[in-house]
Amino acid sequence: MRKARQIRNKCGFTLVEVIVSLALLVITSAGALYAIHMANILSIEAKEMTIAMNDARSVLEQVKITGLSSLPNNTTVNASTLWANLATFISNNLASEQVQITGGSGASLRQITVTVSWIGPRNRAKSVQFTTLKSLFNG
Repeated sequence: MRKARQIRNKCGFTLVEVIVSLALLVITSAGALYAIHMANILSIEAKEMTIAMNDARSVLEQVKITGLSSLPNNTTVNASTLWANLATFISNNLASEQVQITGGSGASLRQITVTVSWIGPRNRAKSVQFTTLKSLFNG
């Protein structure tokens, strides 16, 4: 009888063992969920950066075909003031997207900077900037 009772006591887990194993499971699950969440945020930020770079490149293509006299001279302007059809060649998929063009001074050669700024997924201001030279003789 005593031997049967000892065998029965050795079967199964104690309450402390179950609580410790559940705590370990919760800690590892929380770490995995946090890693998945951060990967998702970084993926969104990379996608937005790609969209912004493509928008800036599209505006630079418009700068190429626009005459130098129509581009800003020593000022910064919104791209929508230069081209009424701005929405047809940029995506506008970014939150609070602003596209600005800054033109340097120069009669025959001007430095043009295109800046795309937006609000990222963690409500942080983001921007991408491209600079090129525009000549009076190339368009």
